[in-house]
Amino acid sequence: MRNIEQIQWTKGRLESSAFVLFIQYLDYNTSEWKTIKKALSKDNLELKVIKTSKIKKSLEGTPYGSLSQVLSGPMAIIFADDHVPFSSLTNAVKMLEKEDKIQIISGIYKDTPLFPSQINALTSLPSQEELLVEGIGYLQAAAGLNVVQLLDNALSSPVNVLDQTPQRLSSLLGQMEVSK
Repeated sequence: MRNIEQIQWTKGRLESSAFVLFIQYLDYNTSEWKTIKKALSKDNLELKVIKTSKIKKSLEGTPYGSLSQVLSGPMAIIFADDHVPFSSLTNAVKMLEKEDKIQIISGIYKDTPLFPSQINALTSLPSQEELLVEGIGYLQAAAGLNVVQLLDNALSSPVNVLDQTPQRLSSLLGQMEVSK
């Protein structure tokens, strides 16, 4: 890609991505990048190695322009679209933290610039499933009820009502006929 095209492409991806990570790397060869890219692509994440000067140009005039101050050395960007589950982002951050020659410099999540401590705080939050299980546990403890039994009763009662409706309708029709 030519310089202007790559800057425009990067700027477009920054604007269209729900989550972006800026990473700095040292001494990565082609096969190491292939391994990282393959692992990220399993989670529908895209990695692009881009010159730092082009990243900084891409950030100019955007709400993320302040991030260019922390970018130096060889850089790469990881992009994630809206359809990528948050757990994939968490997995990517954990994987990158294990790499000796990679450092997360900054990121963008839902149009908010993030620095490494904010990225770690965000990715350490419990998942929706974990929160749901915890919430049900609190409900059970607080109310002293068996929530599973309560839900089971609630789900089966509409079926019971539907099962009884034809009998009640026959009875009602019979009473109407007798009253004529």
